Amino acid sequence: MASINLRGLQAFRNGIKPTLEEAVERTANQIADVERQLVPVDTGALQATIRVEDGATPLARKVIAGDEAAGVDYAPAVEYGTDHANYPAQPFVTPAAEAISLERNVRDGLRALAGRSRI
Repeated sequence: MASINLRGLQAFRNGIKPTLEEAVERTANQIADVERQLVPVDTGALQATIRVEDGATPLARKVIAGDEAAGVDYAPAVEYGTDHANYPAQPFVTPAAEAISLERNVRDGLRALAGRSRI
């Protein structure tokens, strides 16, 4: 008969939220890293603005490209292109987001938590 480790189960339960927060943070940082690799670089200004910011909740992060205050407000034009023939789309946000798996980061985090909790 299988036994249940109640302390381990409680440790797992207590660790779920921090584990999810870490997975979301890790995922956002991985996406930002890939964006920095993929963004076309002329002066490097757009690349330098790619960053992760807190979202509306502890389980939300925003990956930002561009900074209006610094005059780097053209990230959408780079991502999607413009009507001008000399400015075709050069996607870097969408491919970065598609390349990174939040699900994998959550799964890996929960597996590690289960191992540490000994359940």
